[in-house]
Amino acid sequence: MKLKKTILLFLFIISTTISFAQKRGFFNHFENLEWFDTQKFSYGYTLGIVQYDFKTSFKTAYENIEVKSQGGFSVGILGNFNFNKNLSLRLEPNIAFGKRILTFKNLITEQDRTREVQSTYINIPLLIKFNANRHLNIRPFLAAGAGLAYNLNSNETNPDDNSQGIFRSYKKAYYYELAFGVEFYTGNFKVTPSIRGIFNLKNEVISDADPNSPWTSNIDYMTTRAVMLKLTFE
Repeated sequence: MKLKKTILLFLFIISTTISFAQKRGFFNHFENLEWFDTQKFSYGYTLGIVQYDFKTSFKTAYENIEVKSQGGFSVGILGNFNFNKNLSLRLEPNIAFGKRILTFKNLITEQDRTREVQSTYINIPLLIKFNANRHLNIRPFLAAGAGLAYNLNSNETNPDDNSQGIFRSYKKAYYYELAFGVEFYTGNFKVTPSIRGIFNLKNEVISDADPNSPWTSNIDYMTTRAVMLKLTFE
């Protein structure tokens, strides 16, 4: 259901971008910014909405944790280096905010059963971008790469744990990112809606001091997964 909503939202952003770009003249029968992809470097900024989730592996067959994702947003900058018209390297540092609500089904009281996981990530992804040939003022692309994320709300150094109401995770994480999007060349700039998948590569949860903790003892590993819808302006 989440994926379906994400796809519908992405299509809505695409259609909105087309409507906007149409007013800016990108449906002309000539190329806007025909020189743009011949330059070696370009710069811009990004705006996005993001939905963070957790992928959890349990030590037993009993899956005692439910994760409810809530939407967040991101802002960032970008630098692009063109090897040629079909291949480029992109650095897209951004800061992203999100929240997940964990429900521990094996606990009784609301105070013990629920943990709100607030996250503020500084993301530093480096992507290889594969561009299709441009058709007038439209060009689709695929991108893939890896990144480093710092969670400023991790509570990694907090001596308290879930027994005191504190859910802890590691501050630093490595991830890979996959992206698909369509570039639209207007008369003055290039605007690009894209959909991104973000997949952390290692366990993030810090176990509680009690090895029999009702919160973390059944967790084998827990890693972040995210879907991001991003608008890029260059």
